[in-house]
Amino acid sequence: LIKPVKALPYLKKYVNPTVARLAAPVAELAMKIGCRETYVSSDGIFEEMEEAGALFDGFRRDFKSSQSGATGDHGSAYLQWKYFNNPVKKSRVLACRKDENGGVLGYVFFSVTDDKMEISDIIALEDNCAERLLKQLIIKAGSERCRSISIMLSEKSPWLKKLKGFLFLDAGSNASVYCYGDCGAASGNWHFFEGERNI
Repeated sequence: LIKPVKALPYLKKYVNPTVARLAAPVAELAMKIGCRETYVSSDGIFEEMEEAGALFDGFRRDFKSSQSGATGDHGSAYLQWKYFNNPVKKSRVLACRKDENGGVLGYVFFSVTDDKMEISDIIALEDNCAERLLKQLIIKAGSERCRSISIMLSEKSPWLKKLKGFLFLDAGSNASVYCYGDCGAASGNWHFFEGERNI
């Protein structure tokens, strides 16, 4: 999925530059009115963190106790290894807390390359926290002059509907999942964000 942050670069692909410059403010106003971001609260503390510390271990415990079935590892050691110590990609994390003394309620790992923001992982204890994180990430993308925000999801991901409410559009790209052995039963149930260390 991809979300255009600024309309002008996309309009220039289809109309002449003068018309694009005139139409861009109108298109961006329409995007703002139609986007869920406009109607979501900004309550909470949002901060970029330099490392995955003990707050993430508290989140891991809370998240694991609220889920049934298998869940991924969200502990600080794993997140530090996967994102902050990744030699291939510089990742950043935006975390949401209820207040300055509160634990992490959700977070989003992302990177910015060539004026494009890419979400690697997003997770939250509650839907309203997920929406507030998305709103803050969109604001951050605008302030850093990103042209777009993208994320790779499977078609069965529970995030798909939520992101479309924030005007993320189908980018038309596909990701393949390969398995070995009898994968018939599981082939329709994959949810993934990013490979381990870009394998």
